Amino acid sequence: MKRPSEPPLKVGLVAAGYVGAFVVASLVVMLYVALTSGPDRQGAQGMYAFGGYHAVQNAGLAADLPWWFGLSPIRILVAPLFALVFLLAALFAPNRFSRIALLAAVLVEGGIFVWVVLIWLRPFRS
Repeated sequence: MKRPSEPPLKVGLVAAGYVGAFVVASLVVMLYVALTSGPDRQGAQGMYAFGGYHAVQNAGLAADLPWWFGLSPIRILVAPLFALVFLLAALFAPNRFSRIALLAAVLVEGGIFVWVVLIWLRPFRS
């Protein structure tokens, strides 16, 4: 006998997993920053300057979300990889709703990457 699926429960579990992973990652980053803030950090100014690129342009936002700026370069640079993974998953999706959701994710990831590249190239406009 086929057991009825419980989509809201499954979606809730997946969402809870993402929230949990985000919380753990945030705590690890905060711990890392707390343990490595000092003179050693001054030697790697270029590495930290890349993460503070957006913060310099929007100083008001920097006070609200300082931890986000440290993660933004990594997230931006892997957006095309996520888009390709979502596209591949859409090709093998079992139903139409899944394919549409995954193709929407491809558009979001591609949009994020293009938007950030346009922001990065803004200083080079004449």
